Amino acid sequence: MEIGKIEKNVPIPKLHVSKYSWSDMAVGDSVLIPVGKDERIDIIRNRVSKSIHKYNRRTGKKLRSMSIPEKNTVKIWRTE
Repeated sequence: MEIGKIEKNVPIPKLHVSKYSWSDMAVGDSVLIPVGKDERIDIIRNRVSKSIHKYNRRTGKKLRSMSIPEKNTVKIWRTE
């Protein structure tokens, strides 16, 4: 088995990439996620809730979400 050339000072790529920018939020910030015409609000909220749960567990920070059906959106708050 051959190995390649040894390289120095090559940074490890970021392994976790999220389409949501939870880490940019400060305590008291909120963001509104609009639900598209072809999407269901309960499915979007479920996806966002799973992402928030993982982020909360990984970082110790707290985000909360709520569906707002009359506006067809999901709202996220950074609480801690």
